Amino acid sequence: MPAKLPSLRALQTFDSAARLLSFTKAAQELNITQGAVSAQISKLEDQLGFKLFIRSTRQVSLSEKGVLLGRACHRAFEGISREIDFITEKPTSNILTIAVSTYVTTRWLSQRLGEFLSMEPDVTVRFQHSVNVSNFEITDVDLAIRWGNGNWQGCRVDMWLPMTKRLMCSPRLLEGEHAIRSPRDLTAHTLLRDVPSIDLWDQWLKLAGVDPGRITRSIVLADPVVRIQAAIDAQGVVLADDFVIPDIETSRLVEPFDIEVGGYGYYLLMPDDAVKRDVVSRFRRWLLEQSSDQHVSPLVK
Repeated sequence: MPAKLPSLRALQTFDSAARLLSFTKAAQELNITQGAVSAQISKLEDQLGFKLFIRSTRQVSLSEKGVLLGRACHRAFEGISREIDFITEKPTSNILTIAVSTYVTTRWLSQRLGEFLSMEPDVTVRFQHSVNVSNFEITDVDLAIRWGNGNWQGCRVDMWLPMTKRLMCSPRLLEGEHAIRSPRDLTAHTLLRDVPSIDLWDQWLKLAGVDPGRITRSIVLADPVVRIQAAIDAQGVVLADDFVIPDIETSRLVEPFDIEVGGYGYYLLMPDDAVKRDVVSRFRRWLLEQSSDQHVSPLVK
């Protein structure tokens, strides 16, 4: 017999707090008090019988089981939202369903999407953010912006923005007892990892001459926005791309080593039949024009 599910309200509260890694921000997002968030999380932890968050004086972080439940909640709520949109919206040729991570959305797309919409005022753009999950299906969207090496089958693939991955960290990790001065020093630090299917840490470590087996501290943070913020907060070291240029320029992040993993980048993926829709073709063309116009500057060495 399946276990009784926690209340939807408790799971929704946990989903918000897990994504934002902040009870205060979750309260603002849900329009409730911080005390109400804490109460819902505590109630959920009591019901499940394990801790979802590791609490400290200034911040909270997800426990190992919290990471797993957070990932499941994010997929579930996004799926519910997507299906509600599908069954309630009237079919229209001007709705674009775009699969893109929250990282690319906040770091690049949201700053420029207004330009496209000003040219296409009748278009409605709908986002789906679970683009890097293992069960992602390109047939569920009109176009996807996905990180990888271009090796996808059964769809149209365009290279959009080639980028390398480099080690980044807070300047604070270059100081103190376990200061990072050589790649070997990473054994004393936490690696902030991506989902296993696209995590590149083992490749980077081998390029740096470090045996990946010597790394004993790591945590998987599936959301790149959370992963980068954790690095800024000196919770560990991260592999990042050119989209962190603003954080490099403001010294929120530094790059201690001139070592990079190449052969990857952001690609545009489209189902074979999506190219027949004019609105999808126009959006694809606009994205490619943006990249050819060098709207993303390379990370200056």
